[in-house]
Amino acid sequence: MKKTTRYRGNGFTLVELLVCVAIIAMLSAAGVLGFSGVQNQVKKRKTSTLIKLIENSLDSYYLDNGEYPAGTGAAETNSSVLFTELGGYTTTGAVDDAKECYADYLDPNGSGANTVSNSTGTYLIMDPFGQAIRYIDAATDSTINNPDFDLWSLGKKADDALDDITNW
Repeated sequence: MKKTTRYRGNGFTLVELLVCVAIIAMLSAAGVLGFSGVQNQVKKRKTSTLIKLIENSLDSYYLDNGEYPAGTGAAETNSSVLFTELGGYTTTGAVDDAKECYADYLDPNGSGANTVSNSTGTYLIMDPFGQAIRYIDAATDSTINNPDFDLWSLGKKADDALDDITNW
């Protein structure tokens, strides 16, 4: 009778390697999903900060002019109004020497991370989600949430009012 000897080396079996690969894949997937949630929270905080900055700029504008810029809540129109009135620019991003700058963070020629030119060449104030900042003043609509003006972003899901980021 022939005796068979099994060779058992110091390596890993195929099953052991597959289990390790599966565990690493699950941990990676959990990390990626967790990271995207953190990114969303960071974008929300950045948008809230941007809205606070615009609020402060609007208050400075009011102190100098005795009124807030006219705004109806329409996305591109009012974002452009905020850009021109608070930034001291024309709608195409050129400096308008006749206007005071209340928001240097909107500079399209500098960092200008909050501004973008749309398809017609008009500059808009955008949030980190890529949505135009909305604005409406009390003189235009007396049913707004704040006594002077409302500012808001549609957030990550433009069609879901529950994730809007507002100043009220």
